[in-house]
Amino acid sequence: MLKKYYLYPLKLNNTWGSTLKNEIPTKVIEQKSITVKSGTYDKAFHLQTTGTACCNYSLSEDAWLTPGVGLLKLDRLEKKPAVSDDSSWELINCKLKEQ
Repeated sequence: MLKKYYLYPLKLNNTWGSTLKNEIPTKVIEQKSITVKSGTYDKAFHLQTTGTACCNYSLSEDAWLTPGVGLLKLDRLEKKPAVSDDSSWELINCKLKEQ
């Protein structure tokens, strides 16, 4: 089973693998403003994960994260033999503590 992890602090062009032997890499490809249902977040990191592994497994994923909040949006296409999972997630509500 693929277990994903994120390498903090996030920095442009950083790349790391996954827990699979045929590591499916994740790369920080850009940092920009993104608007989701919960609001607009400046300087969100866009991470892209793409690759294949044994037994006809493939993964294509775009994730947007921002420090202090976490995952803002995720678009994912995962293919396994005879099964395909196309899904999207988006942060719809967020209430941050004032410091």
